[in-house]
Amino acid sequence: MDPYVTEGKAALTKRCQDTSAVMDSLGLCNWPLMGLKFKNFVPLVRSCLGTDHDENSLLEIGERVWNAERAYNKKASPAHAEDTLPKRFSEEAIAEGPAEGQTFRLSEMLPEYYSLRGWDPDGVATPETLRKLGLEES
Repeated sequence: MDPYVTEGKAALTKRCQDTSAVMDSLGLCNWPLMGLKFKNFVPLVRSCLGTDHDENSLLEIGERVWNAERAYNKKASPAHAEDTLPKRFSEEAIAEGPAEGQTFRLSEMLPEYYSLRGWDPDGVATPETLRKLGLEES
């Protein structure tokens, strides 16, 4: 993925977060994902748990975990401003090297990320998203 474009980064971030949530929930290390595809873990999960989960159903579990954590954190501290990085990353361009002049363009990617997650512009899960994931009580 081209490090200098924002296109596709929000979707990649969501996928990585959902995948990590599944791996964490299973008590598995995330490091193997550096060399193996997530779909390679599906047969392992199926045989260990005796379930018929496929890649999509596991990723939905990861999405549910991510949203449950988000709902909890939003209740504890509802500030939208927490979805950011230090100003240095977005305001100070890299001084030299192949990324010279680049800044991290989070403000371009965050709205797309929120939309992919089914969250409103303030980063709060919509009632439809919570209902879809069975998290209405969150």
